[in-house]
Amino acid sequence: MDHRQSGPGAGYREAFAWQHPHDVFREHAALSGFENDGQRAFDIGALADLSREAWDAMPPVRWPVSRSEVAWDITRGWHGDGRLRMVPVTPQPTRATTDAFYPLILNSGRIRDQWHTMTRTGAVPRLMQHIAEPMVEVAPQDAVRYQLPADGLARIWSRHGVMVAKVAISEGQRPGSLFVPMHWNNQFARQGRVNNLLAAVTDPYSGQPESKQAAVAIAAWQPAWHSELFCREPLPFPAAWHWRRRATPGVLHYSLAGEASARQWLSAWCARRGWQLQVADGGAVWNLLAWHQGRLMLGWWSDAREPAVDCAWISAAFAAPPSDAVQRHALLSGRPGAAVAPRGGSSAAALGWGNGQLTRPSPAAAPASGRWVGS
Repeated sequence: MDHRQSGPGAGYREAFAWQHPHDVFREHAALSGFENDGQRAFDIGALADLSREAWDAMPPVRWPVSRSEVAWDITRGWHGDGRLRMVPVTPQPTRATTDAFYPLILNSGRIRDQWHTMTRTGAVPRLMQHIAEPMVEVAPQDAVRYQLPADGLARIWSRHGVMVAKVAISEGQRPGSLFVPMHWNNQFARQGRVNNLLAAVTDPYSGQPESKQAAVAIAAWQPAWHSELFCREPLPFPAAWHWRRRATPGVLHYSLAGEASARQWLSAWCARRGWQLQVADGGAVWNLLAWHQGRLMLGWWSDAREPAVDCAWISAAFAAPPSDAVQRHALLSGRPGAAVAPRGGSSAAALGWGNGQLTRPSPAAAPASGRWVGS
């Protein structure tokens, strides 16, 4: 991964102002010696001021190369006699074993564009283009056997927990096995952590966790609704909602799914903020835009299947809101150039909330154009 691109993209341009690998090495060397007065064996702090020319010509170096007067004594070693100790072990198979209730082996691992728990890489849109959300890779034979639709959601569970992931059918996946990336955590998805499924098995000598495999079961999950949500501030989602956070510049973006209707909860949440609402209601389709003093505060697009919306166009509307009723109506559909809301009828009326009653907003509360869709 090129940190010259990922760091600035995550909003840390000054901290990633390196121009050459030599700059990275010097920072690495300085950190190895930071607050290290012999407590840590690795210490090359004395190389932190190495010139570019000296770095280019540097031969292999045996550490420690410390500035500290009480640097780690390599002759003392880890065991006091200056020698390493080899521990003979008997190879052990993984603890994961299948049975009638958990017939599949799940393997966890890395994917190309993510690093550990995505603390920085998860906020870079370009790095999220490869795989944007928790996914489970399934062999075609298993997809047929367990009735898993491509790009649908699936629940995966083991003796230890459960997770939700999007199905990716792959000819390269071994039948009887699944693959799930290790990177997603509770900051980026609800029930997206593969560690929910894994046993806390560790090596008796090193303490290294096994954390790779589990015996699992899988089934398709068909929620009552899917939604794309764009907003300026985080929402305290109900515990029953499944959500995945996406990296979208300038706005928070979530993909959600659930069983019970979200309409009442979301409308009430917007009402408490005094926002004016613009709504399209067409059966399974329920779209909502929330406005405050001419600014788009929140956009919600939902359907019985994943709504097809133009994410870049919607994100741009948060920076430059539509200037007339036709454009606002198109925004309510989630796609540029749309003259009406998506499938089904449209009740695209902008409503104000006050004292628990639905009322037309006053002209002063309208967006910059001075007109509301449906007025």
